[in-house]
Amino acid sequence: MQHLSKITVVGLGLLGGSVGLAVSQMLTGVKTAGFSHRASTRTKSRRLKVVDEVFDDIKVSVKDADLVILATPICSFEETFRQIADALKPGCIVTDVGSTKLMPHHWAAKCLPKNVHYVGSHPIAGSEQRGVEFCRDDLFYKALCILTTAKDTDTRSLRIVKDFWSALGCFVKVMSPSQH
Repeated sequence: MQHLSKITVVGLGLLGGSVGLAVSQMLTGVKTAGFSHRASTRTKSRRLKVVDEVFDDIKVSVKDADLVILATPICSFEETFRQIADALKPGCIVTDVGSTKLMPHHWAAKCLPKNVHYVGSHPIAGSEQRGVEFCRDDLFYKALCILTTAKDTDTRSLRIVKDFWSALGCFVKVMSPSQH
């Protein structure tokens, strides 16, 4: 994908690790970075090579990223948006893998700079297992991914996020946060 040279995944569990592996398989030439607050997850992520570089500092992990994907529990999104806000480059796109969208859109609008674009994502994929050790590069293949937009969603960013999930094998549908 020509618009993406660096993707950062915040949260390297099953979904986040699977995003990292899928990007490595499907988007050659795109650099991947990952952040986890747990040292044990960082160690496992490095051993499994789920991303190119694993960080213990969230701000450093998102530096220069074109796309940041939150793969942490939804209850942490607001604080994560606050933590990364001043480290994101202008034009960066932030998305997530959360299963609810009303509050993430609200928090993004409240916390992220105006020159950073949020598009909600909900890839309907997973497993009964948890943790980076269960991630797979094909987790998103033939999965439905719902994107959510607000009235002020940047159309270019929406297209890039749609192309991103499609490249990972998802069928993509767009709707409002309330429809989701």
